[in-house]
Amino acid sequence: MLLASCTPQPSFPHFEGLTPITVPSDAGGQPNLFAHHDQLYLSWVEYLNDTTDVLMWTQLESENQWAQPREVTRGHNWFVNWADFPSLAVFADGHTMAAHWLQMHGEGTYEYDVHIAISHDGGHSWPIEFVPHRDSIAAEHGFVTLLPRPDNQMQAFWLDGRQTPDGGPMTVRTAVFDSLGRLSEEALVDSRTCDCCQTDAVWTSSGPLAAWRDRSPEEIRDIFTSYNTAQGWAEPLAVHHDGWLIAGCPVNGPALAAHGQQVVIVWFTMADNEARVQAAFSSDGGRQWSEPMRLDTGQALGRVDVVWLPDRQGAMATWLQQVPNAQDEAPGGKIMARFFDSSGHMSELFALAESDPSRQSGFPILARVDKRIYLAWTAVTDQGTQVRTAKVKLR
Repeated sequence: MLLASCTPQPSFPHFEGLTPITVPSDAGGQPNLFAHHDQLYLSWVEYLNDTTDVLMWTQLESENQWAQPREVTRGHNWFVNWADFPSLAVFADGHTMAAHWLQMHGEGTYEYDVHIAISHDGGHSWPIEFVPHRDSIAAEHGFVTLLPRPDNQMQAFWLDGRQTPDGGPMTVRTAVFDSLGRLSEEALVDSRTCDCCQTDAVWTSSGPLAAWRDRSPEEIRDIFTSYNTAQGWAEPLAVHHDGWLIAGCPVNGPALAAHGQQVVIVWFTMADNEARVQAAFSSDGGRQWSEPMRLDTGQALGRVDVVWLPDRQGAMATWLQQVPNAQDEAPGGKIMARFFDSSGHMSELFALAESDPSRQSGFPILARVDKRIYLAWTAVTDQGTQVRTAKVKLR
């Protein structure tokens, strides 16, 4: 306690509001952001009509304007879900791109495959398409994370349900692919996981680090991580033993951010029937984790994300929080945020934007480009859903 009291108080930024950036979209949702050096990319699903969905992407032309959007692909047999959304990522070379979406495979509601497309011309055309899992079983495959590697390959992590038709558990699997879609380093990361929570992964100076929600035989569903070694993937490690006992999927995965060996993770739990947003730090690439700190002050619904602050002396986390309304109105929601650091210091809590607590609002997404932080989310209106983005104004 004496040492903690002597730790200098950090100078966190001051939040001054949002600068909206109009998205060239009519009706859509499931936005995702990806930052590559000084470039920011946005992907989302455009709802063309009742039967056709389109995976779109655009790039930030200036601090406050998106470029003319381009299409990756479209389909009438996609699995489009509020929590299991597509993504786009850029290879280390800066012009090769990969994008993923989910496509039905079978008659069951949750029988779908991961499809990945690759572009070699900066997203103008996408001639290569493949499935990263080779089991060919009609089962759930989703909740994908695409992680660029320094060797100009891409690593995919996903929830894999190839064992579920026979009563087996959901698993986390991974594979590396190159710019031609050739697969390598296919591996099992965790043999028993939660069925429908997002994965995440970051590149540390030691290599890839993955995070997900585990599922014990006793139905404890806490957040675990693993890293790659010369002998393969390390035994999954609990970030913290929250002890969340739940006989169902909470649809709430973790979020990671890394710089060198420094890693921060944020997650949601309802252990002991108390909703909490928690954060922990690692200084050794995820080999060990600090004791968690609580970020919220109540009414949290989860749906977290996190980025390092520009000076990397702290982090910024976001989550969705339920807000009571008038007695005859349904509860509302807000996207909440807070700055914090590894010494346990935290800024005041602040609201980024109004939101909707329903599933339609999906998951707010953060990304940082240089000293700028951006937010993407799905707004629920009387006409449906629309993709919104904004720059977070800091001083």
